[in-house]
Amino acid sequence: TNVILKSGTNQFRGSAYEFLQNSKLDARSFFSPSLGHQAYNYFGGTIGGPIKKNKLFFFADYLRTTDHEAASQLVTVPSALSRTGNLSEGSTKVYDPTTGVQDGTGTGRTPFPGNVIPTSRLDPISQKILGLVPLPNLPFNAAAPSNNYTSLLPFHKDTDFTDGKIDYNMSDNDRISGRFSFQRPVV
Repeated sequence: TNVILKSGTNQFRGSAYEFLQNSKLDARSFFSPSLGHQAYNYFGGTIGGPIKKNKLFFFADYLRTTDHEAASQLVTVPSALSRTGNLSEGSTKVYDPTTGVQDGTGTGRTPFPGNVIPTSRLDPISQKILGLVPLPNLPFNAAAPSNNYTSLLPFHKDTDFTDGKIDYNMSDNDRISGRFSFQRPVV
C-alpha cells in the first residue's frame, strides 16, 4: 500500500495505541442461536526524532493485528429425510423429469408419488458427495425449512507491519528521503 509517513523532527516524539474488539463485549445476531468467538487486537507505536539536529531525521512505526475468530455460520443443508429421496417435508410437488413434453413447458409431467424419488433414480456420485455434507443440527421447521445448520468456523490472521524513514536535509532546497516498509500476514 502507498502510505504517507511522517518525518522526524528536532524533538523526539512517539505514540502508542491499542484497539480491542472482543466477543465478550458483543451481542449475538438476532438470527444466530450462538455467538462466535472474536478477539481482534490492533496495537503498535511510533517514534521519531533527530539523528543530527536540523539535518538528519528518522521516523519508525510498528503495528500488529491479531484477528482470532470462530465466526457463527447459519446455513441450509439437506435434511436426513431428503437425502434418501423423500422430499415429502416440503409442499412443492416434485415431478419426474423423464415424463411430459421435453420442450421446457412441462406439459404432461407426472409427479413422484408422495414426493418420493425412488432410490434407484438417485445418482451414486451425488450420494457420496452428499455424505460429506453435515446433517442438520437445528430442528426442522416446516414453515421455514431453511437455516437448519449452525457452526463456528475458526479463523486466525496475525499481521506485523513496520515502516522506517530517514530524511536528510542537504540544503534549504535539497532533501533526500529513504523508506522501508514491511508487512507479513500469517493466516
